[in-house]
Amino acid sequence: MTDLIRHRHRLMCSSHTQEELIELKQTIVDLIDQGTRLLQLDLIIRDQNLNVANSSDTSTHELLNSLMRIEKKSLHDVEKPRPHPDFQIANIQSMLVTLDKIEFAIFDNIELWCTLYDYSSDESGVELIPSETFVIRDKEALRTQEHIVAFTDISRSRPMKSVTSMNTPSVKYLVLYVIRIGTMNTNDNNKDTSDTSISTLKRTKNETNDLRRPYMVALINMSQQLDCHSRMKASSTEKELIVPFGFNAWDDRDSLVSIFQKAAKSTDVELLKKHRLKLQILSGGFREGLLNVGVNSTNDLFHRSIVCIKTEKPKWSETFRIAIPFSISAEDMHQYHVRFLFKQRHSNDVKDKSEKPFALAFLPLIEKAGTVIQDGHRHLVIYKITQRKSDTNISGYINLQAVQISAPINLTRDSYNGSHRLSLDEASSRFYQPSDYFSPSYREHFLVKVKVVSTQLTQIPIILTLLTWTPKDSSVYLLELLEKFVDHLGGINISGTGASEQRTLSMMLPSDIIERATEVVKNLQNIFDKLFEILTSQENELKTREQEQFGFPIDLNKIHQTAFHALICILDLISMKQFESFRTVLDDYIKNKFSSTLTYSVLLHLINVTLTKYVENTKSDLNMTAYCVKMLKQLEYFFKLIVRSRVLYAKWKNNADQNQFDQLVKSVLRSFTRVLTFSDDHASAAQGLILRLYPSVVLELLTPNVFNAVTLSEITALEFLAALPPKRLTPQKLRCLNDLARGLLIKIPESRRIILKVIVTDVSMLCNNFINEKQNSDDFRLSIVHQQSSSFLIDQKDRDHLNLSSKIVGHIMNQLFTRKTSGDTSIVVEKLLRVFMQILLVIRVQEHDLAINFATGIIAILRTMDDENYIEFLRQMDEISLHDFFLDAFGLIKDLVTIPIFSNDWSEMLLLQNLIFVRAMNKFVSRLVEDLNHFNEQSVELWQLYFECIVQFIIQPCLQLESFTANKRKRILSRYKDLRIEASNDFKTMWFCLHEQHKLYFIPSQIYGVIRVSLLPVQDIRTAMIRVLCDMIYVINKHEDNLSIFENEFVTVMDKFANEPLVDKIFKEYLINAIDDFCKAKKLARNGSKLVDMIDNLLSRIIELRVAVNECETAALDLQMHCVRSLMVCIG
Repeated sequence: MTDLIRHRHRLMCSSHTQEELIELKQTIVDLIDQGTRLLQLDLIIRDQNLNVANSSDTSTHELLNSLMRIEKKSLHDVEKPRPHPDFQIANIQSMLVTLDKIEFAIFDNIELWCTLYDYSSDESGVELIPSETFVIRDKEALRTQEHIVAFTDISRSRPMKSVTSMNTPSVKYLVLYVIRIGTMNTNDNNKDTSDTSISTLKRTKNETNDLRRPYMVALINMSQQLDCHSRMKASSTEKELIVPFGFNAWDDRDSLVSIFQKAAKSTDVELLKKHRLKLQILSGGFREGLLNVGVNSTNDLFHRSIVCIKTEKPKWSETFRIAIPFSISAEDMHQYHVRFLFKQRHSNDVKDKSEKPFALAFLPLIEKAGTVIQDGHRHLVIYKITQRKSDTNISGYINLQAVQISAPINLTRDSYNGSHRLSLDEASSRFYQPSDYFSPSYREHFLVKVKVVSTQLTQIPIILTLLTWTPKDSSVYLLELLEKFVDHLGGINISGTGASEQRTLSMMLPSDIIERATEVVKNLQNIFDKLFEILTSQENELKTREQEQFGFPIDLNKIHQTAFHALICILDLISMKQFESFRTVLDDYIKNKFSSTLTYSVLLHLINVTLTKYVENTKSDLNMTAYCVKMLKQLEYFFKLIVRSRVLYAKWKNNADQNQFDQLVKSVLRSFTRVLTFSDDHASAAQGLILRLYPSVVLELLTPNVFNAVTLSEITALEFLAALPPKRLTPQKLRCLNDLARGLLIKIPESRRIILKVIVTDVSMLCNNFINEKQNSDDFRLSIVHQQSSSFLIDQKDRDHLNLSSKIVGHIMNQLFTRKTSGDTSIVVEKLLRVFMQILLVIRVQEHDLAINFATGIIAILRTMDDENYIEFLRQMDEISLHDFFLDAFGLIKDLVTIPIFSNDWSEMLLLQNLIFVRAMNKFVSRLVEDLNHFNEQSVELWQLYFECIVQFIIQPCLQLESFTANKRKRILSRYKDLRIEASNDFKTMWFCLHEQHKLYFIPSQIYGVIRVSLLPVQDIRTAMIRVLCDMIYVINKHEDNLSIFENEFVTVMDKFANEPLVDKIFKEYLINAIDDFCKAKKLARNGSKLVDMIDNLLSRIIELRVAVNECETAALDLQMHCVRSLMVCIG
């Protein structure tokens, strides 16, 4: 209750975004629902807006789904954060860090860097993956203000190229660097404040005061906090963790790796010890670009590193980023590079200003092949500047060697130790000759690490060649280029030759292809545009100058097939888990950026050609099979592209060439059908993919003004679904039917009447096969005969099939609830009602969850039936089938109302079930009335079962309105009325439809049920049932000339109700008066008077005895014994 009040206060008093408001409302509703469950009250049905739903406006299966969601949600799950329905991405975690006010007792200005690192260590060494850096450069702001920084997608912080080490456990560290900007030394902490200004003035006059020096560092292990964060039950806006930390002195001998290694081995908060600071110099700059060290820092043309003193092997471990303007083209990038200047710094300001750079190193951004610089480590050549120049007047080095040639580009994780340096002889033999101003320093070693983040620049030469290829300016043949690109993507060798054949058979992408694929998906849009340009080009548009000059022909079909193969490979890469985030990029590209209007015809043709080759060579060519399977996996995206292309073309050409498009689509759909006809196991993979993705193809083709829905429904129903051999891939086919049943083909009335019958027939056939296969089982046969569940069990395969069948019917009934026609309902009733009843009769005890689905399906079917549906359904059955159906129907209803399959707190579902059942029983028994002229022993069985069924219906607990609260009783009466009154009137009506000779079959067996119902304290029910009781008296007296049969049965029945509180004086008076008036009216004075006296005496003694038994006084014992003797005398 406290949580509920707190959330309500938040809802009323705070402003929220739409997503937050939805989540808060859902949390409140969940708390209310769980409180309702704890109090054992009725669960509340709600609509999509979380408002209380009206069951009359809600389909049966939607009611079920709403109740099941509440039932399955435990109290522990109520306040767990839930993703918004429109934004669900798995395994995403973010962190908002608030830095409290931090004060450092030093005079110099400071700069604080905040970075989140993903640290992992294994046998190969240490790997550090940094996030974006947040920079604070104002000491006063750091002291007086809070600073907030957000780290998003923490779980995705490891890059794509580290997939080979994804299994290595990693630790998240939040690192805070503090850099002091000022003079060489500081003693502010030890000086009195009165002397501070004087000493500062002296130092300022003589000392250099812009030196950047390492000062303090804090290393915070966030893994435990993040793990705790993910398990907390509070909503996302309340997940706050306070993490204390302390700063430690930063010794420049400690590299970033060594700092993390100390942290990983130590559990002590104080990881680092104070050391004397040491210094050497480094500066870096970028020509013509924008450079900064992180968020909240200004862009500049250079970056000054920290200063170290007397360190032979300084390790800066500083990260800065370069933002390359879009105005710089790839061609111009050849001239751009990062330059590192080395300059000696002095504590004396005059000497420092006069000092010039003594060495440099540079890093070109474009490789000689034309691609952007590769990711990884670089050993840069350090050049000594032989003639000292100013910082801005250093040039002439651009043609020198930048990177040590023999040093590897991508080193192992522990390559920071400099073990890959060149020897003096190697260096001198490989470097360019020194210029007039620069000479290589063979003994110096400078290591940098590069990471390119760009969607415009590529690191792969084959991608660059493809994107820049033009027929007039290139000497590369297009077909050869495309084949190399496909091989780069790990494509399948469908020609049957080549070195890659063994690799393609395994259908596995090696790790090197995963790394190369990263560049492909980064340049997705440009590559797609180029491939679609090739696919829609004519032969003369793809010839190079050499081919035109010498008249060399080109194989246009081969080019198109290879480009299509490349598309398949790219789409296959995006379907991998490592690249799932790029799927939204592809969707946006298709929706907003794709513009190739002629692509649809080429893609449809190539898909059809591929399927045709597969059908013709399915057994002999394993590579062709693998290629076809790989293509089928991408059907959804191919048809997205096809439909989008067709829409664009139709707008451009005013819906021209529609017939041609229709024929191409029909050809592809019929090729799917031909693949499904195979019965060999080798075709299972392709058939399974077609069945899985066909509904998505249908969904795309039903885009407005693209393809005719009726035609598509005919092909789907009459050809596609009929093609698969019987009992083959049954689960896959059922899933396909399930997706179709909730798709647009069912929603559109014109297409629904075609496909509905096929879907329902397939489901009916599977259910009937289940019944037929189990008929020889003794347990099953007993279940059918006695209309009850025995110990009959089903295996997992049948359970899965039946579960899918019930889901399919659920989707269909949801559609028919708002869009039904009499013909649609007749199909469902004819095919499914009887078999669903048979299955439910035998699974309801052992398979409770499955039985709920089938019971809901039966209720939904009966709910949609009108009077014509009942008449048509019952009329089409012969006498034997009709008898068996009524046995199943009445037996099932009796079973469900006697032992409800739905929980007691599912009030809405129980009331809806009873509303449907009372109408169904009326329609069924009306059909029995029509056959009264052919009354026989089988009719007696059915009528007997009907009377028992309706009695159990009336007395079921969920309909006893007297036991409910006034509000609940009022709600039920307003929606459903008192169903007991309707059922008792039906009982009376059907009783009086029987001929007198027929009524004798049910006397005295039905006296118990009539009296049991008449005990209910409802005037209309008592009037109807006592009228039936009086008629029984009349019939017995007419045929037996005495009422002894009735008297004996009445005594037996009342003996069972002796302790029933409803047997009271009001009931006695009403019963006696009614029987007395009836006997007088029918001139049964002699026998009737005797019967009335017997009933009066018996009921009086029963009431007296119950009153005496309820007395707690010991003195009442004699009265109890007297009442017992009186009752025995009355009975005797």
